[in-house]
Amino acid sequence: MGRPKGSKNKPVQKHESKGLGDRVEQVFKYTGIKALVKHLAGEDCGCDERKENLNEFGKKIADKLKSTFVTKALPLTLEEYEYIKAVTDLNPRVISKDEVSEFYRIHNRVFTTNWEVTGCQDCIRTIYGKLKQLVKLYEAI
Repeated sequence: MGRPKGSKNKPVQKHESKGLGDRVEQVFKYTGIKALVKHLAGEDCGCDERKENLNEFGKKIADKLKSTFVTKALPLTLEEYEYIKAVTDLNPRVISKDEVSEFYRIHNRVFTTNWEVTGCQDCIRTIYGKLKQLVKLYEAI
């Protein structure tokens, strides 16, 4: 089997994707939606602006995820996993001082931080949420 005629000297086109907007544009292009919109709305249909907005939105989401959770985490020990799972499965409205201290200890080890135990409810909520998400991630594997 040979190459199709004319394919020998054709350069391969690479589409560098900037983000979510570019991916949506590709899907719309290959499904014919982009051509239909251009036909109905004209060349200045606002697609480029929407694409850039989606690219920015996707980048913000990715940055938020990275800053919130996707830091390099050390693996949980089995004991830590079971402890977090036991407490979070109860879905408590209030967690004890001992549980807060243990959550801080686990968080500091796993995320290599040095947070001090305080009465700050937002800090406790953040640590609780990150550890709960980490357990869910383990369960998904």
